[in-house]
Amino acid sequence: MRKITVRSAISVVSAVPILVVYPFLQKYFVTGMALGSVKG
Repeated sequence: MRKITVRSAISVVSAVPILVVYPFLQKYFVTGMALGSVKG
């Protein structure tokens, strides 16, 4: 029972920074994909 709790806590702690940082970097991902899709 305790292993499941620890594993869940690790999953949440590792996911939170990604979810916090993603909205700030989203515009860079979108512009990068737009630039990469242009041919020529």
